[in-house]
Amino acid sequence: MVTLTALTTLMSCGDSSDAWDKLRGRESTEEPTRKDDDALASYVVRKQGATSTVSSSSGAWIATFTTGARTVTLAGPERTFAEPSARSPVRHTTWVRLLSKPFSGGIESAWLKAARSANEKGTPDALAIGMQYVAGAPTRFDKAGRQVAGDASYGPLAGDGTRQLGSDVDDYVRTKGEAQARTGLFGTMKNVVSSEELLARRVSLDCSGFVRMVFGFRDSLPGAGYGAPFALRRTKGEEALPRTAQSLFYEGPGRIIESDSGKQQTRFASLLSGDLVFFQADQERELKIDHVGIYLGLDTAGRWRFLSSRKSSDGPTLGDYKGTSLLDGSGLYARSFRAIRRL
Repeated sequence: MVTLTALTTLMSCGDSSDAWDKLRGRESTEEPTRKDDDALASYVVRKQGATSTVSSSSGAWIATFTTGARTVTLAGPERTFAEPSARSPVRHTTWVRLLSKPFSGGIESAWLKAARSANEKGTPDALAIGMQYVAGAPTRFDKAGRQVAGDASYGPLAGDGTRQLGSDVDDYVRTKGEAQARTGLFGTMKNVVSSEELLARRVSLDCSGFVRMVFGFRDSLPGAGYGAPFALRRTKGEEALPRTAQSLFYEGPGRIIESDSGKQQTRFASLLSGDLVFFQADQERELKIDHVGIYLGLDTAGRWRFLSSRKSSDGPTLGDYKGTSLLDGSGLYARSFRAIRRL
């Protein structure tokens, strides 16, 4: 069993500025085209609505694919997701990985075999990558010396003592030298900001910036030949992750699983680990959606727990400090839970 344990006024997360795909480098986005019918013959595939469930001949669940979505839930070794402030951890055998393109009904046995092998080896999936930014997470750097993982702040402090929104992937990975020199990455920003502000935003991710880091900048399977992050900036013919929580819901890739009715969302039957969950936590603002998180799964108390970057916790958390990270019940996030999208 793998244990992923961390030590330990919402506003619309993000702005509309472009981000930088070129930071990440792109792996091949081509999926294997050869269909191994003999390998698929050992699986049982059942389609119900938009989902296709793959099981073994003995009936054991293997994977769930969703038409129009790239995220796939798969069986793997048991893991525990926990933080000191979370009353109950999440413990299950569900892993979440990305297809290179939206599922259209044809299951590639080569992809499925590789994904299952990655799970058994413990290659980080979307959920594990998300945990690499909570309090106490180890710091990791890429070859260019940019920090790509480790305890993330939500954003710099404002004059009133709250955390400022607006920190995206580029802010997290920017080096001190790049901020001080005012050259390079941030030279393509729409709005000119000071070196002091750029320094203050370093190693920070607001709620939508966190989602973009997990599903966009980071590749859960580097060099494996399948799967690829979502683009962060729209290009012709490519699906991208929009910059704000509201735009992620209304304009994001994948498919809407539960629409926003303007009332507390209480329909959980179709919810899968890795789904994006959306909230309207600040009733005084005109935005219908102002916060986004990643659903982790049922915790050991049978509650629906999610992971998101929050001002009150100064960064990504699944904990219950100043508001429980639960979709059900009567807490702030449960009351403001509005909708679900599957990437």
